[in-house]
Amino acid sequence: MRKFVQNMSEQINALLVDDELPACETLSWLLHEYCPEVLVAGMVHSAQDARSFLTQYNIDVIFLDISMPGQNGFDLLSSLPENKYQVVFVTAHNEYAVKAFREAAVDYLLKPVDAAELKQAVSKVVERLSVQGAINHNYERSIQEIITKFSSPSKLNRIAVPHSEGIHFILAKDIVYMEADSNYTIFHLVSGSKIVASKTMAEFEQQLPEGFFRIHKSFHINLIHVVEYIKKDGNSVIMNDGSLLPVSRRKIQELMQALLIQ
Repeated sequence: MRKFVQNMSEQINALLVDDELPACETLSWLLHEYCPEVLVAGMVHSAQDARSFLTQYNIDVIFLDISMPGQNGFDLLSSLPENKYQVVFVTAHNEYAVKAFREAAVDYLLKPVDAAELKQAVSKVVERLSVQGAINHNYERSIQEIITKFSSPSKLNRIAVPHSEGIHFILAKDIVYMEADSNYTIFHLVSGSKIVASKTMAEFEQQLPEGFFRIHKSFHINLIHVVEYIKKDGNSVIMNDGSLLPVSRRKIQELMQALLIQ
């Protein structure tokens, strides 16, 4: 558990709850840079630690991950006093969107968090905290509107790659392919440069928009950068950076269908 508690009553005190430390640090940095009215009072990595923290400190808003080991974000929320906290869900899984709003969310942000959407969510928190009795989370929402907003992964047009000094934001269109290397992921970019991230490829796959395809256990390609498919000497694709990448036999038919609709 990391704490940054200060007595700054003019600010909104926030608790970040996410089982992944890098995700907490990324969100904390974004809030610091783009939402100065929010003070990150603490970062915890489980529902149990969140409950413990909330008994000790006054918190206005919880930025809450949904998918966590053991008890998830919904489990935490259901165990807290009703209507006591503003809640902004932050998750990589868009299938939770409708339930999130039904469970009293002020807003719902998909990872990687977009700064403009974060500022909009914080504005909603500010507005609702400024109105007497505003912590009634039963806001009427159009379910279809929510589904439309979050069901299309194509809205995620960039990938957030944390590193020791900050975050790389990579435009999805600039990624030629991703390569898995044990617990690391190597991004091969149209510029010819490479970015190495200390996360698995599976973790980044959750952020990818439409148009990406996993051709092999070690390679995930951007279909718009495929130049040629080759059958001989096994199956492979040539990317527009000249890379020759293997295609798993069980992926061939699915890949051809994906290429034909691009």
